[in-house]
Amino acid sequence: MDAGGKKESKDSSGTAIVVAVVAVIFVLLPLLYVGAIGPIIWLHDREYIHVDSESVIEKAYSPLGSAAEMCRPLQVALHWYMELWRSATPAPTQPMHSY
Repeated sequence: MDAGGKKESKDSSGTAIVVAVVAVIFVLLPLLYVGAIGPIIWLHDREYIHVDSESVIEKAYSPLGSAAEMCRPLQVALHWYMELWRSATPAPTQPMHSY
């Protein structure tokens, strides 16, 4: 009986771990997706991300933009968050050297 009881305990704890991992993934991925827009803005303002990549960024974040258009509180919160990352004065562009 002990062997069967131990097996049941192992199975239920394994299932609990899988459920916990899946739950963490489903919570963290959306948070990372939304949260990453700030650093992307920061990198773009400082020209670490080039203009060619804007269309990729726009496509990747178009669902978030659509959601913000439909939900005014989300739009306000997102705008506030994005402004936190914007630079008042972007970093100066380094002159190109000609050799």
